[in-house]
Amino acid sequence: MLHASMSDDAKATLRSTLSAARAALAPDVRAAEAAAVTARVLDAVDEGPVFVFLGVREELPTDALVAGLRERFEVAVPRIVGKGRMVAARLEEPLRRGPLGIPTSDGPEIDVRTAILPGLAFDVDGGRLGYGGGYYDAWLAAHPDVHTLGIGFSVQLVPEVPMEAHDRRLHRVICGPSAAVALPVDAVAYDRTRTFDATTLPAGLLRDHTTKAGVWGRIVVEEGAVLYVLGDTVQRLVPGVPGIVPPTVPHALRLDGPVRLHVEFLRCPAS
Repeated sequence: MLHASMSDDAKATLRSTLSAARAALAPDVRAAEAAAVTARVLDAVDEGPVFVFLGVREELPTDALVAGLRERFEVAVPRIVGKGRMVAARLEEPLRRGPLGIPTSDGPEIDVRTAILPGLAFDVDGGRLGYGGGYYDAWLAAHPDVHTLGIGFSVQLVPEVPMEAHDRRLHRVICGPSAAVALPVDAVAYDRTRTFDATTLPAGLLRDHTTKAGVWGRIVVEEGAVLYVLGDTVQRLVPGVPGIVPPTVPHALRLDGPVRLHVEFLRCPAS
């Protein structure tokens, strides 16, 4: 358990960093990642009714997600009913502007089986950092049996979210596009590059290029972040979130600020 002051300081720093990073996302990256997340969530959700946030300002937009969910499930959205308190209100039009400038519904409160949550930061173990108002924390505490899913842009996926004893981990996190491929379980590393930074990264890595037949790559970010383009997907790589390169498939990197990274090369025993 983190000491309270340490946790508060870590959370404040992370909120500031992630707010700025999310706001700085290029429009094409925002659009591509929002479409990818929408598709992944629609594929993942299999039980309703579903409680889902209505994305505002710099949040991942959820209009298409809500429309897709309504084709299969009854849908509820947040309605603030007091300080630190909200309910899952059945989505009924017309929506109205609620507290904090968030659209809401005047539909009745309903019980839900799945909840899709916003946040500023997530980690792969289900850690979530919200905005500090405590609305979702209180709602989650009152609904322990609901299956929870946190969603956002890939920039919001961090190696570790500072958690305290009372913080509840989510069942699943979906941030940005999934890796297009998975590294084979029997792949063995046989070589790696030196560590590059934004000034020494070879120009060839910033253009479409491929590995040889039978050679897999793993792009490992040591500090900072970089964008990894593989086909029509764009993935933001950060420490703890590597990029997997399949053999002979064109790919490229895009600088996204300061970074230190290296590339590992792997083969399967039969290759």
